[in-house]
Amino acid sequence: MPVSDRCAQIGEEIRDALHELAMLHAQNPPSRLVTVSLGAATGLPSQTSTDRNALVAAADRALYAAKDSGRDRAGDVGPGRAWPAKSA
Repeated sequence: MPVSDRCAQIGEEIRDALHELAMLHAQNPPSRLVTVSLGAATGLPSQTSTDRNALVAAADRALYAAKDSGRDRAGDVGPGRAWPAKSA
């Protein structure tokens, strides 16, 4: 399994686990539950810069892209690939 696919799978597992906990959050009007938005980035040293700051910046962009698409989302930036998030 490619690293970016595994990253997407882990992100969805985190979201699913949080959904199963069903922790109440009265300040979250859409669901009244605690939700999470995730961003991740992957890369191989031979394909991308080994600069850790660039990897963190890519993960940050993925997080804000997930947040911009709505609550309770996940997104990643891998080698030329972004993965879609499940709808809440």
